[in-house]
Amino acid sequence: MSSLKLQFPLSPPSRADGSLLPACCAAFLAALAALQLALTGAAEVPAPGWAGGGVRAGLPPIAVPAPDPVLRETTIFSPARTATATRDAVSSPLAGTAIAGSIAVRGRSYAVVQRPDGRVARVGLGGMIAGYRLVALEPDGAILSNAGKRIRVVYGAAPVLPSPEAPAEETEELSE
Repeated sequence: MSSLKLQFPLSPPSRADGSLLPACCAAFLAALAALQLALTGAAEVPAPGWAGGGVRAGLPPIAVPAPDPVLRETTIFSPARTATATRDAVSSPLAGTAIAGSIAVRGRSYAVVQRPDGRVARVGLGGMIAGYRLVALEPDGAILSNAGKRIRVVYGAAPVLPSPEAPAEETEELSE
């Protein structure tokens, strides 16, 4: 006979190594699963449909209001929406180009510009806008440079003016 005898790779559960209780629990659960499958038989699945029963009430219609036509026709580049509304658009050094504001994308700042032909573009620092180089962007304006001449183009909402009826605030200066 050969000394190489095949042995079972798993040892039987024993109380000494603590594997008897888990083995008994596994056998008990397997027996319960087999019993459940044997006793249930064929299960009937209900017909697909609404599960609420009774009469189903319709949902109320949701009205979507149409925006005012004046608002739809006005773009964000409208001179009436910017701080430069009081200036004449013809005298602008940008010749019909409008700067609406600034944005930051992945840490780089860009000016949002509408060209005279209506196209909207973003121009990064150092880029050209109507012959001027974009030097800096501020929260309320852009600084442009051309041949040593610097101009500041303001954008954003016009400043709120106090009402004529409101009394002027009195300020008091303290001296030491």
